[in-house]
Amino acid sequence: METPATFVDVLRSQAWRLPDLEIYRFLGDGEGITASITCAGLDRRAREIGAELQQRFPPGTRLLLMVPPGLDGIAAFFGALCAAMVPVPLFTPSDAASLARTQKIAADASAAAILTTGELAATLAKGSLHVIVADAITTSALLW
Repeated sequence: METPATFVDVLRSQAWRLPDLEIYRFLGDGEGITASITCAGLDRRAREIGAELQQRFPPGTRLLLMVPPGLDGIAAFFGALCAAMVPVPLFTPSDAASLARTQKIAADASAAAILTTGELAATLAKGSLHVIVADAITTSALLW
């Protein structure tokens, strides 16, 4: 068996070998499991996000990843990797000052867009970057 070369290769391999294995659990309150996702579920979600990103941007594009803690962030991260893009994870801005810092980071990183959730999209749409709402992506044109 060939050794996986990337995180995406590892995810694809695990999704094929152990599709029902819980690969991530989110402890919303720090103790109890509030959400989980299987290898196959994460693989499918990452490929959906990746397919959408590939339709919009070329490989190597830098994307700010601004998703609250949880499984959406993991899927968005892997989705960017599936699309051969560079995710730049950031904390979500909480006030005008942190939003200004985010815009500076975006410029420094030469980011083309912000990958976020619908909950945060309105706040982030005030800047000059494209805002992509990851949790609204439901494409059936999967990668691979």
